[in-house]
Amino acid sequence: MPEAKPDLHETRTKLYWNSRANTVDNQYAEYFRRHGGHMHSALNRICNVDYPNELHLPEDAPILFAANHRSFLDIAVAASLFSHFDLTCRFQVQARMFTKPVVGKWLTNLGCIPTNRATKQQAEDTTVESLLAGHTVAVMPEGRLVPPEERPLGVGPGRLGISRIVERTGAVVIPVACTGSGKIWPRGRPVPKTGLFNKRTLRVRFGEPLAFTGNDHQANVDELMATIGALVRQQEIDVANTN
Repeated sequence: MPEAKPDLHETRTKLYWNSRANTVDNQYAEYFRRHGGHMHSALNRICNVDYPNELHLPEDAPILFAANHRSFLDIAVAASLFSHFDLTCRFQVQARMFTKPVVGKWLTNLGCIPTNRATKQQAEDTTVESLLAGHTVAVMPEGRLVPPEERPLGVGPGRLGISRIVERTGAVVIPVACTGSGKIWPRGRPVPKTGLFNKRTLRVRFGEPLAFTGNDHQANVDELMATIGALVRQQEIDVANTN
């Protein structure tokens, strides 16, 4: 008989890598921090970066961040954001980005997880293993850059993979809303706008942690996307009122 695979839930660590003290042995940690810091400096040159002052995370469960997706800039924003909070984080990125000569190596060294329709099961398995080993992981449940006309409520529809991952890991989901990235690097534009004379605001906010309690994947994802959408809409109102 084939040897039974170990129950990942039984091998789960008790303390998760959500601080510098717990990421020193993470193979991606130092590279992530160094390049995340570079991304943070670069973003500050082209836009007004507005991140929260604090981020409080549970220490007794895997942590899965879920964000909206409006721009290729979001990858740099993720590296900058988590480095800002002294976190290392693996995040899912479209597999085709890994085929680009310079960008692909950078994403690999950061610890990013390639995903597309053909490899989604492998990406989910890698994400599950990473979460249960103690890595924080970030995903963009929309799975693509969503044009404005397809997100009247701030976000497009989410894909079900995130709910399957939570079901397998018991992860806590942290909703993330990012606004401004689509104006700094619009969909279809080859490079970001420099913002030398009119810097736009890049704002990120976190929602309250979500714990999916049912096994209805569609209902879970709908709840998550409604939460992210509400955060996005409130941020857009707040930014408009400060300009």
